[in-house]
Amino acid sequence: MKSRHFVVMAAALLILLAAGWLLRRPSPRPAADLAGQAGLVRLPGPGFSSEKATGIVLSRPAPPVPGGDSGSPPSLELREVRLIREEGAWKVASSRGAPANAAKIGELLADLSALAGDLQAEGKSLHPELGVDEAGALRVEVEYGSGKPLVVYAGERAGGVYGESYVRLGGEDRVYRVDRDLRRTAGMFSAASPAPAARDWLDLTLIDLPAGELLRAKLEYPGGPGLVLAREAGEAGGPPGPWKLEAGGAGDKFKPERLDSWVSAASLVKAEDAADPALAGKAAAAESYSLVLSAAGRPDLALKVLVDEGRSLAEVSTRPGQLYLLSEGERNRIFPPAGEFFAEEPPPGEAEPSGEAEP
Repeated sequence: MKSRHFVVMAAALLILLAAGWLLRRPSPRPAADLAGQAGLVRLPGPGFSSEKATGIVLSRPAPPVPGGDSGSPPSLELREVRLIREEGAWKVASSRGAPANAAKIGELLADLSALAGDLQAEGKSLHPELGVDEAGALRVEVEYGSGKPLVVYAGERAGGVYGESYVRLGGEDRVYRVDRDLRRTAGMFSAASPAPAARDWLDLTLIDLPAGELLRAKLEYPGGPGLVLAREAGEAGGPPGPWKLEAGGAGDKFKPERLDSWVSAASLVKAEDAADPALAGKAAAAESYSLVLSAAGRPDLALKVLVDEGRSLAEVSTRPGQLYLLSEGERNRIFPPAGEFFAEEPPPGEAEPSGEAEP
């Protein structure tokens, strides 16, 4: 009995010690709580305006892609993404001025505008440990107005807490703990993405039309006949009529039910990356596909796809001068074999079923 009594007392003591440790341990502060605490420093300063931002540069030293033959460890190279706003539209200057993802840029600027934190360190000694030194930090520079740009060095996640990180302002040594993770906003989610990439900031949606508004489609295949598919618009806002074959193929074998899945594919087309526009001229003699879409109340939209050396290079009429790389799967979704729109022919030597029972 004494032994059992001792075990119970020891267990109770351990529970009390653990409870006391948990009470003394500083708990992670939710983002909303951290931003509302008294004494926090608003880092951008009162003059910063995200609405007036005209340029953003994101950069970080990172190892180059492995594969060298020298055998020596790779040296750090500076990788950067340059974004500019011209006539109200954001572009990725470091990717030949291709249209940028405005929503993603808006998220970054909102995070910068809301940066507020408490002081964690005042000297340079902790910069490497907190990831805000020039060799390890993500450097974000924002041009706005006519004054000096806002420069922020974004460091490691603060204490492992999701959504909090360490930052310092350019030209200063003080380090703050803030309720934002700028590295994550910039697409640096893990060691696999150690530096910002231009692709992450591109608007890669080439076609985005409401499928219900699509009324006409003209498809052209390399070296073969094209197809023209159409349907009537619905009356008084009602659903459109059934799809019909206007040209190409055998009308009596046309399968309108096949159009349901194809319209979904053709009305939303996404590229993998931007490509060098000079490749369009080089691939001019290659296989080419063409799609022209007509939708209610919208100008016609044309997509041309060139296939050269296994690459599918896409041009869209809404982005003149730009060239994009499509995946093979995306190209096949938009341009399936023309025979898929028609009933299959019976194999040679086999008659079509007549519907009459054999004697």
